[in-house]
Amino acid sequence: MSGAPDRLAQIDRQGRIALLDLVKSPTHEARLALPSLMKRVLERSGGRLAWAGSVDQQLIGTGSEDFDDILISEFPNREACVLALAERAAWDPEIFVSDIRSIVAVPWSTPMRWIGRAAFGLRALRGGGPPPYDPAIEDRPTFEQLEMGAPEFGPTREQLEALQGADLESRVVMVNFLEFREQARHAEPIEAGTGVSGRAAYGRYSANTIKIVGHLGGRIRWAGARARLISEGPEQSWTQVALMQYPSRAHFIGMLRDGAYQAGTPHRDAGLERTELIACTSHAAFY
Repeated sequence: MSGAPDRLAQIDRQGRIALLDLVKSPTHEARLALPSLMKRVLERSGGRLAWAGSVDQQLIGTGSEDFDDILISEFPNREACVLALAERAAWDPEIFVSDIRSIVAVPWSTPMRWIGRAAFGLRALRGGGPPPYDPAIEDRPTFEQLEMGAPEFGPTREQLEALQGADLESRVVMVNFLEFREQARHAEPIEAGTGVSGRAAYGRYSANTIKIVGHLGGRIRWAGARARLISEGPEQSWTQVALMQYPSRAHFIGMLRDGAYQAGTPHRDAGLERTELIACTSHAAFY
């Protein structure tokens, strides 16, 4: 945590800025106290806690499954964020935090948030979408049945089994870290598949997925761009971060096995350079 203010000070950014913290707490009591402690720091720096949730499982990638919680804070400017980081650096790690990964990003603008909410809300009113997975009447879907596409952009067999063994009825927020290729790489020639940027290819997958999630009653909880790791460790960046909320894990699994969803995954695979996906439960009481 000590190097974060210095790394952040090197970023040329005016205007609002967000901080995503993946946190591991030394004790259960410290974990319960952390959101309230962060709120006090944010109040003094002019920031706010935009979202908080527990890390339940990493579904794509590795390295985040050992953290307990994700906290997303927003600040009016970089200086306010530096102030909060400097105050936080004085915390005793043995009492409050045993490990932390801090990522800075540019949050969605207010108009974009309202547009996103409206788009999902209209689709939710119409209903429809693929049915949720029901283990009482169906066998557990196999890895092959889900047609996950490129292996690096889908959960492993073990991660999928853990998801199906979780509380399927509980609401879930999927935290997506996305880095796009400069040029899309479609496995087979398709319409508009040549000369398309990675962002544009992923946009085709995203448009298809958002429509399905909206019909299910899901929505975007938070989104940001130009994410960059500022805590200690190797340099790492992401083009986009998006938090997608689903009514339940059963709805998420039902979407994965839906033919309309699977039809869009070649665009996802073509557009992504790398990605991570973390399943979380919101801490609604803290924001």
